[in-house]
Amino acid sequence: NGKKTLGWIKNTFDSRTHSYSLTSSEGHDVFLKRRVKNNYMCLKERVLDSVSNNFGVHVSYKYKKSKARFQDSFHRLTSIEKPEARLQLISYYDDRPQSYNFGRVRSLSSRFENNQKPQLTHRFEYKFKYGDGSYFKNEVKEGTTIVYDAYDNKTTYQFDTCHRLDKVEKYLDNSLYTTEKMKWSNSKSIQSGRLLSKTLSDSNNKVLK
Repeated sequence: NGKKTLGWIKNTFDSRTHSYSLTSSEGHDVFLKRRVKNNYMCLKERVLDSVSNNFGVHVSYKYKKSKARFQDSFHRLTSIEKPEARLQLISYYDDRPQSYNFGRVRSLSSRFENNQKPQLTHRFEYKFKYGDGSYFKNEVKEGTTIVYDAYDNKTTYQFDTCHRLDKVEKYLDNSLYTTEKMKWSNSKSIQSGRLLSKTLSDSNNKVLK
């Protein structure tokens, strides 16, 4: 019939340890270990604990639980420990429980070699527009995520009322460098959510691609 198997992956789940083992036809083995933790509502929550392979690579994950409000009662990833003493730390907006920034990522820090203090690599800010309906008047309708890198260069990610990314603006030395725009299908159509086109333009609005 002309069909030929080029490769395969075997997936094995161990219910006692809540872990997965993946083995490929090329001899690669990956082991995913999970932990079961109780969240604020005493519900069972399974989180990824570590990922390792048969080449000696091991990555582990740590989490933090907040009890400030129900919406934020689940565990949030706070650190990723990588080979060769590399580390990534994730901090969140925790100081104002009533703010819509609460529970969102505040910053990322990384350590690139042993005995090095983690360095701040990214900062995050958020601007939202809210709905005006009687029930969903405080629901986030659209807005912008602002990201600053280690050199304080800014990138803005703008999303529409359907929470779809529709514009990305990159800045260099506080000046607009490029703008990428996305066009989506009508939210009421049968093809809702489909990306129709993307355009990239420079600071002079000249289309690059």
